Amino acid sequence: MSPTFDTVFRAQFRDLVLWRRDVRRFRRDPIARARIDALLELFSLYSSRHSSIASYSKGMRQRILLIAALMDNPELLIFDEPLSGLDVTSALVLKNLIRTLGQQGRAIFYCSHVLEVVEQVCSHLLILRKGNVIACDTTDAIRKNLENSTLERTFMHLVEDVDAEKITRDIVDVMTMTTTTTKTAA
Repeated sequence: MSPTFDTVFRAQFRDLVLWRRDVRRFRRDPIARARIDALLELFSLYSSRHSSIASYSKGMRQRILLIAALMDNPELLIFDEPLSGLDVTSALVLKNLIRTLGQQGRAIFYCSHVLEVVEQVCSHLLILRKGNVIACDTTDAIRKNLENSTLERTFMHLVEDVDAEKITRDIVDVMTMTTTTTKTAA
């Protein structure tokens, strides 16, 4: 059964009411206020705290989302391409933070297409292909089982049915094509 406009509207309205209640609670909670100010400072956003979010760059917006995710000190974090738009320093801080939180025993689901980063920050992997689990183990075990030196090579072995090196060569060939003009005799 698909939801009707009324049920969707009521659900959104309920979420809005809950959000407004949380904002009021936040304004009265000195620990929450101190935490947000500290996170804004640590993510280099404190000086922009009174600016409209619409004026923020993509990286600044990404850091706001990270602060929102960290605010309540969760035991479970879900990140989907969290490095997108971040400057080098913020990306390094986030990678270190993910490793540290993982070492503290927190569960972190990290979804990314940047496999070099996945290899750096993830201790366990779940690889999907067309919605099916094709590998689930520690990062090292998956790499070793397939005798590949990098996660990228392992992924290509498990998932892709293409020859990336051949496609690369073909692209270069197309880029360097020359047109030959034939002069016709008059």
